[in-house]
Amino acid sequence: MISSWLSGDTMQNIDMEYFSEYKAVEKICNEMYGENGVSAYINDMQNCTSREKSSIINWDKKLKDLKHLRWLRNQIAHDNEIYEVTEQDLSDIKLFHNELLTQEDPLALLYKEIENTKKKQQEYRLQQRTLQKTIQNPEYKTTTNNQDDEPSGLNPLAIAAGIAVIALIAIIIFFFL
Repeated sequence: MISSWLSGDTMQNIDMEYFSEYKAVEKICNEMYGENGVSAYINDMQNCTSREKSSIINWDKKLKDLKHLRWLRNQIAHDNEIYEVTEQDLSDIKLFHNELLTQEDPLALLYKEIENTKKKQQEYRLQQRTLQKTIQNPEYKTTTNNQDDEPSGLNPLAIAAGIAVIALIAIIIFFFL
């Protein structure tokens, strides 16, 4: 052991710290995917559509960084001497580990965005059904108010059309910005 340490065959402290951090990341990803943890995570990122990727800031950079981190881990594991773990590499793997733990990693953010979109679509459909009922039956009341029996002078059809236009603009802004 001492002779291998003297010859430089052992990992440096930064290499060991990086490798240990990577193993923790791999364990989390294995729990998510069953096996091939980080590689499966990378494959999921690669299989996302351009539209999905565009909703997450720095998606392509994060994918590229993650591929580099995996490559670096493989170099260490296979005892290749063509790598150098930098402080930035160590910082990047720690950051990704923390993102996984706090569900702020790219795929978690994407899944949250998808769920938010589904909720907004459901809310929009509910608003549309309410508007349809209002248009079909002007006496349809969504609130109970003592002033409801008094004529308000507002055209329910014009109100419904205005709300529909606002909802449509909101959806367009959400998907294209």
